[in-house]
Amino acid sequence: MDIKGIINYLTNHYHKDNVRDTVDNLADERNNELYEPIFRMLWRKTGSQKRLKSGETARLNAIHHKINLSGKANNQKDNSRIRRLMYSTTMKVLSRAAVWLVIPFLSFLALTMWFPKSILINNQASVVHTEVVAPVGSQINLTLPDGSKVWLNHGSRLTYPQCFKGACRTVHLEGEGFFEVESDFKHPFFVETKKMTVKATGTKFNVKAYDDSPDFETTLVEGRVAVMKTVDEKRRLISKLDPNQHFKFKSESSKYIVKDIDPEKYIAWKDGKLMFEDDALPHVMRKLERWYNVDIIIEDEKLKRLTYKATFFDETLDQVLEKLATVSPIKYEYEKREFNENGTLEKRKVTIKYDLKN
Repeated sequence: MDIKGIINYLTNHYHKDNVRDTVDNLADERNNELYEPIFRMLWRKTGSQKRLKSGETARLNAIHHKINLSGKANNQKDNSRIRRLMYSTTMKVLSRAAVWLVIPFLSFLALTMWFPKSILINNQASVVHTEVVAPVGSQINLTLPDGSKVWLNHGSRLTYPQCFKGACRTVHLEGEGFFEVESDFKHPFFVETKKMTVKATGTKFNVKAYDDSPDFETTLVEGRVAVMKTVDEKRRLISKLDPNQHFKFKSESSKYIVKDIDPEKYIAWKDGKLMFEDDALPHVMRKLERWYNVDIIIEDEKLKRLTYKATFFDETLDQVLEKLATVSPIKYEYEKREFNENGTLEKRKVTIKYDLKN
């Protein structure tokens, strides 16, 4: 086998006296395995160049040479062999190209068959999200694109798409929110938090999931909801709730409890009410911290066992603390406020102490 002659022929550096022998060797299918490494080498060499000048012309001339060879040689047998050679080479190239075309096609087919339509929509076009924040010490209510209504409690954040697309309606909550969801059984409503997810179709419920609290809570007022937890990127059902039921999950113990309740205590905040029903002092103080944007420190451990039952509406922090102090052995003191490095006053701090007079 004349390797040098083959390379010279394919790169258009041939001698006319050697053309017939070279064509005979190329047309012989028994030599395909021997010539394949040469074709691969020449393919990589030419394919790695984005723009060729003399090389481009050389390949073009080689193609023209093969096409016109029958006219120059005036030999039907040679012409037949050349066509066979060109057909064999072309089929190899097309076979390689077909593989690369089939792979992305099969990938796309798999996506459309096995993945939810909502995922494809999100991949095809970016979804614009809106983020609403209720600063500490304030509340916000809003209406979502589907007509559902949301109330956000102090220090809460809600993220939702400007337009719900796909098979479900999903929002992300940090903090506490009350939801009145528009009924749509074909497009369930999901409230996602870092701890749990609540699924609903058309109902009224409260979700509480502050980042600084290890607990997750949801309270159902009307309709039905399902509480779910994401495990290995899949939502798994934890519990279903009926109206007037409260679900509480404790991250520290990984246990939850469902109980029948009067929902007023858990949703009164959206009407501007602070309501406590046999709540321990630490729980009361955490609620006051968010409501009035202060830091409260309980100095004596034994005070944490105190419980309170009270409702406050449109009252100042001083008024609330004063009423609590009249029914329990506590007193409170405000610490002197200092300036931060940026010139603003730091958050107010309140210390709760044991009052020996009571």
